[in-house]
Amino acid sequence: MRGDEHFVQRGGRAAIGRQVVLPFSRAFEIAWKSIRLRIWRSLITMSGIVLAIAFLMSVWVSGAFLGALQRVPENTELGKAVQDALRRQAVTQENVEVRVGVLRTNDPTGAYRKLRDALLGGTEFSAALLPVEPGPFRERLSETSSDERFDALIVTEIPEGLGGAEGRRVIEDFVKAGGALIAVGADPSLPAALAGLLPAEPTGETVTGRKVEVSRHNAVLDALWKEHPETTYVQARAVDEGKALASIDGHGILWLAALGKGYVFWCPVSGRLQAAIPAVDWLADKGLLAGMLRWAARDKFSGGVAAKRDLWLVSLSLLVCIVGITNAMLMSVTERFREIGTMKCLGALDKFVVRLFLIESSLMGAAGSILGVLLGFVLSLGRALFSYRITIGRGDEEVTYWLALKCFPGLEILMWTAVALALGITLSVIAAIYPAYRAARMEPVEAMRVDA
Repeated sequence: MRGDEHFVQRGGRAAIGRQVVLPFSRAFEIAWKSIRLRIWRSLITMSGIVLAIAFLMSVWVSGAFLGALQRVPENTELGKAVQDALRRQAVTQENVEVRVGVLRTNDPTGAYRKLRDALLGGTEFSAALLPVEPGPFRERLSETSSDERFDALIVTEIPEGLGGAEGRRVIEDFVKAGGALIAVGADPSLPAALAGLLPAEPTGETVTGRKVEVSRHNAVLDALWKEHPETTYVQARAVDEGKALASIDGHGILWLAALGKGYVFWCPVSGRLQAAIPAVDWLADKGLLAGMLRWAARDKFSGGVAAKRDLWLVSLSLLVCIVGITNAMLMSVTERFREIGTMKCLGALDKFVVRLFLIESSLMGAAGSILGVLLGFVLSLGRALFSYRITIGRGDEEVTYWLALKCFPGLEILMWTAVALALGITLSVIAAIYPAYRAARMEPVEAMRVDA
């Protein structure tokens, strides 16, 4: 026998005929019977595919939900609920915290300590006092390590050593790199030292009041403005793109402006802070300080910290899946030495044997991928439903948002489903190539000698 030809007797002489090649349907039938005969080994092989594709699908679907939530506009009621849900998940599940540096001053009332202490005791914020010496201050604020870098800086006064151009440049670079500056007070040293950085400039007049008009900006919505004390603020006018988030009688008392990648908040409490301690206490204890920090660091809360870790785990799971399928198919070849030898003795070609094993692996890959996609979708949907469920008070009633359903990314999930199915089948076929090649290259005589 040579190639796909054989010799036949015709008219008393040998003639070369064509080798009978079994159709694809026959190969499919044999592969299907082989799977059913070895059902437990097939299920074990499929379990590796199911788990790998389920984990991959869960990561992709979770990312789809996260992306859909991140695309919700901020200036809507649903946007506020989304930001709160993302923040809660990041704090509780990913251990994300906002690192805040508080500039130490010589203020005898310790206003800066009140602001720092208000951030301690929870898992959402960490606060540390910064040195007032130019060198150490610059070194701490310019830290680039993710574990040491500050997300925000709080200042109530500018010490004499940092009042020059060098101190201002360090703060400016910090904000432009993505940090948040929260300036509290209108002592002459502060606007003068931060000239050009603040979102407004003082006019020299003051405004006093307790009733505050608040914008719909997410940074100020959580503050208890009804408990705002009678306070005097320095009047100011906006600079460039600065805007007032809260005002009394039309005069801004809380200002915000973007600077580079970061933001600057300014609350111009009038006079030295000794006379404004009630306002400082309110800012620290009634949600405004936390609201400004949460909004400024919202990208940190919605960045999906676990995504990078999951990507590495997905890669490992797919590698284990390939190794598992390859090992199972090699074991199948070993168990079927006599069967393969018999088929080859009966005229089965090498390409038929290869086709047989590739069909068998692709069937297991298809079944395992379908089950894996369903399992991964169900698990990630259940997780998203409860992770992104949030209840917000509205007047005297509470409203519950099931954000995963409101922002369901249907098209994106369908796309990842198709990709996961194709990937699972492809990996199964790739993993079976070497075992199929080994089976095809087997000599029939040697295979028949192996004990069953």
